[in-house]
Amino acid sequence: MLTRVALAFLVLFYVSVGAARSERYLPYLDQHSFAIAPKAVTAIAVAFLPAKVSPLLGRNRKWGAMFSPRFQVGAGYALRVSLQAKNNSAVLLAFGAIKEGATAIDKNGAVNSSLPPEIAAKYKLKRQDLASAAAFYLGDACLAIAALREEPKQAQMVGLDSLADLEGKLVRAANWLLSEQHILLVADKKAPNRLLFDALAFYSCGKLADDKDMQAAAVKFVSNAIELLRPDGSFEEGGGTDTSYQAVAVRVGFDLISAGYDPERLAAEMEIAVDWLIRLIDRSGRLNSSQNSRTCGGDESFIGQPKNVAITEVFRAVLAAGVYTNDEVKVEKAKLLAAYYGQKKNQLNPCG
Repeated sequence: MLTRVALAFLVLFYVSVGAARSERYLPYLDQHSFAIAPKAVTAIAVAFLPAKVSPLLGRNRKWGAMFSPRFQVGAGYALRVSLQAKNNSAVLLAFGAIKEGATAIDKNGAVNSSLPPEIAAKYKLKRQDLASAAAFYLGDACLAIAALREEPKQAQMVGLDSLADLEGKLVRAANWLLSEQHILLVADKKAPNRLLFDALAFYSCGKLADDKDMQAAAVKFVSNAIELLRPDGSFEEGGGTDTSYQAVAVRVGFDLISAGYDPERLAAEMEIAVDWLIRLIDRSGRLNSSQNSRTCGGDESFIGQPKNVAITEVFRAVLAAGVYTNDEVKVEKAKLLAAYYGQKKNQLNPCG
């Protein structure tokens, strides 16, 4: 069961912030998720913080240069969590990582991605890959900048001129992405999580720029994603189902709601989708991913690396759903999951 402190947080926030789901925008979910599970949330965010010596993340860090803003994704989440933790040094690091990603945006707004020569010889980036990488980055970045705007002191700390310059680049890139939306609609038509990532990019950046065309584009992508939701709550993935991709879709769906997307058009579907996921988490907190069609035994890879279950995405999805619906059963499931996979022995086999 939830601790008394966690329950107190839930009751206090439910009353003081207002129970109407239509009001649960930034920073509602961030505040409540951090309040209920600060250690787990912080641990995930820290993994997305760059080293002090370099703002590079992920494969950009591994390869020693800024190859793609897609590999900077997560810095936005780290910034949002750092704001809730009142950790100013972490805010600066995360902001720096987002800024580094924006160096890939040219004067016309095009978002460039590339690969090291030895890898480019095996994998050729297509037009849809460039657009998709941009969408991943922009959704994460624009939502974070919106959260930063809610905190005047931290906004001043990073530098208002620097913040305005970054916003300008992000909006310019989102306008470029808008011209590529037809590419994404075709390339991502059978990938619900990608459709929702695309929607998040358009909606969060559209809110930042007060651009109705971007926000309208988001509605199309959300609608297409929802069409892929089955009656049992699962999204079709690779001819079957997949816990990892299901979790990503749900988590991004709640990020959309945080950005201000109309919950009447999305929340009920995300609740159905997360219920399907929760049914696969047993009493110990173990997630049953044995039937996954894409990760684990699905033989899919990304730049030569086999895809695995993203347990952190499952945690974030279930926790967000629990907070949004004031459902302590969902919150408890998220905490059980974090406790189970917090043990090193269980981290070795997330596909179990």
